[in-house]
Amino acid sequence: MKSYQHILVPIDGSDHSKQALQHAIDIARITGGAITLLSVANMADIINQFGQMENTSELTMDEMTASAQANSTGLLKKFAAMIPASLSVQS
Repeated sequence: MKSYQHILVPIDGSDHSKQALQHAIDIARITGGAITLLSVANMADIINQFGQMENTSELTMDEMTASAQANSTGLLKKFAAMIPASLSVQS
């Protein structure tokens, strides 16, 4: 098997991203590679929601952005907890 030293795993909370993480864990165990988790806040959805709301303010957009960032951070923590302590992980 090819020696993967750094495995990037994008996550969105879906079953597919859980399966991708499990596959990355299996590869990392074999190769000794490190895992990096990536979650991207979907700002397009936030902007679409923002545009549909009446009487919005800058504070509302800031709150929506903070909420999206908090959701991403929560996903990263949840998925990082699935990785065995013997493997190197960062997010």
